[in-house]
Amino acid sequence: NYPGGLRSYLSNSRLLLREAQQGLNPFEGALPEKPEGVDCTAFDARYDQLEARGMGQFERTGIVMVAGGLGERLGFGGIKIDIPVESLEQTSYLAHYASVILAMEARMQQPRKMPFIIMVSADTQVATKQALEEHHFFGLDPAQVHILRQELVPALTDNQAHLALEEPYELLMKPHGHGDIHMLLHQSGLARQLCEEGIEHLVFIQDTNGQVFNAIPAALGVACEEA
Repeated sequence: NYPGGLRSYLSNSRLLLREAQQGLNPFEGALPEKPEGVDCTAFDARYDQLEARGMGQFERTGIVMVAGGLGERLGFGGIKIDIPVESLEQTSYLAHYASVILAMEARMQQPRKMPFIIMVSADTQVATKQALEEHHFFGLDPAQVHILRQELVPALTDNQAHLALEEPYELLMKPHGHGDIHMLLHQSGLARQLCEEGIEHLVFIQDTNGQVFNAIPAALGVACEEA
């Protein structure tokens, strides 16, 4: 699926690795500018106003989670969304996210099912579906959960872009990167479908960031005011 195939993948990899090794700056000549933003660090009346504005957008919002990686670097043997988000009840990240989506649905002015898009990889697809099915989608409607699979690419061992091997003659494959989600939303037709269904906002979350939903209402409020 990589444009130009394996030869192009390796050629581009060598170029990028060489530029990084030489300290070349792809943005040479460009001047960084701090964009104008909205300060939400003060939990004051203004913050409450933004939160209320954001809550009014829940029925026009979808949640997109990138979950293509395993928990090996964290010392966990399974998929990262199965890691407990807290130690008392051992609630998994996936269960936690589902519960928050249900809470957001309960606060909608015009109740509807909030789309929940999960990007998986060949490493996580089976285990993710198994976790959802074994727990009856954690209370979510299966129809609101959309699973998109990203492709794996060969891992590299060094700056010369030599291919890493799992076993002799067997390539070590890894997820391509979180940026694949935008391509998958487009190619699958899901982005167009959600737009036609009235979805105006997509909130992108990591697979292991349990606190992110605390800020989403205010962030949606900012998005509405700055649109």
